[in-house]
Amino acid sequence: MASSGGAAAGVVEYWRAVEMFSPPPIRDTPSWDAKVFRLAPGQAPPWAPGHPLAKVRREPGKVWQHTVYGGVFGLERLRDVIVERFGENESYRDGRLSGSSAVFALSLGSSGRVIPDSGVLSACAWGVGRTLGSGPSRREWLSAAAWDAARTSFQARVGTLGEPAVPTVAAHVANTLAERAQKAAAQAAATGLSSAITPAASTLAGPVVGAAVGKAAGQFAKTLIDPAKPRADGESDAPDQDEVPDQRAPVTVKELFDLLHAQARRLGIAAALAPVEIWVRSTQVRPDAEESADNDFLNSFILDDLQRAQDALAQGSGGLALEAFLRPRNSIDASARVDVRTSPGVVLTGCAPSRTPPGRWVAKPAHALALSQQFAVNGIQDPSAAANVPVFAVNGPPGTGKTTMLRDVIAALVVERAGRLAALENPEAAFAGPKQSWSTQAWRRSV
Repeated sequence: MASSGGAAAGVVEYWRAVEMFSPPPIRDTPSWDAKVFRLAPGQAPPWAPGHPLAKVRREPGKVWQHTVYGGVFGLERLRDVIVERFGENESYRDGRLSGSSAVFALSLGSSGRVIPDSGVLSACAWGVGRTLGSGPSRREWLSAAAWDAARTSFQARVGTLGEPAVPTVAAHVANTLAERAQKAAAQAAATGLSSAITPAASTLAGPVVGAAVGKAAGQFAKTLIDPAKPRADGESDAPDQDEVPDQRAPVTVKELFDLLHAQARRLGIAAALAPVEIWVRSTQVRPDAEESADNDFLNSFILDDLQRAQDALAQGSGGLALEAFLRPRNSIDASARVDVRTSPGVVLTGCAPSRTPPGRWVAKPAHALALSQQFAVNGIQDPSAAANVPVFAVNGPPGTGKTTMLRDVIAALVVERAGRLAALENPEAAFAGPKQSWSTQAWRRSV
């Protein structure tokens, strides 16, 4: 992989690639109990009146929202692509490579219309296509610019789902002009126009009047063409944008399969991932939440953050802590490291009661931290270590208690902060630096 600048930026570039090819699996498979349905051409989708879901009693004050997973593929196929392209590491197999992901996701409201900005393209599916195409030997293999262009193009395509036919739009325009013409005719009649204006207005052919009509005809034409004349109260007679009716139709099953086939061809993943199925998860939400959705669970939630970190490191502005964490191996004094597997006494000393923080996350006493977890918490909270180490790294396989350990670190910090505040002579002593002052209607304050 070509690095865009510096060893640290190269590490983050690699990390971003790993995250891209590690998509979270879809939580449930199709079943009635999970309200996850497998779409089929010619069958009614869950948002259609004829679907069995329409007969399900909703919770009071709730409506249906539908999340569409387009192009579901097994993560085993992803692993096959990676192994074929990069080779297999016999000493390691990621147990998370099971289940399914999808090429894209989008959300529909209860009526089946697309929720704006809900379309998400899978970074993994895009990355597989890039791997099978130009491959990692190309500098722009997984470049941020290419990824941004791909997902922007996909979101624009999603925006066309359910678009009305042109005659429907034309009919709406015609109706709008007819309303304007009727108003213009009434205003012109009040200024002296006769009934000769009425046929012109009703036919929408425009007021065909002679010069004898004079000034009133000009006012009629102006009102018809430009109805947004300010009123005396400063408002406008122009229709509000929100008053324009939503002409979008519910998304059809055919549209979704057409979108899937187009994306599979565009990405070049049809044969490798076989993304042929579309699943729909239907959930009940409050009406005020119906038009909002977050479908970016298809991708790692730190993908964009890693790109920003990579760019910052390449420009030399990654920050002291991150640059120290990613410094080259030859700049690290390995002799100062302690292998606790061969020196278990270090762990026992580090977990002594005198070194254990008094604060702990609220939990059952029987569920205390494991020895290695407590050793990590104590090491992070050690004042001497904290003064010299700007950042700590805790590594471990999934499910080994890293988050549980982090909760106790947070609890220890809260208790430590409370102890320091309690030791102050007065609340003002908690503030350092120059005083800040401000005034209210009756008082002047300063801290």
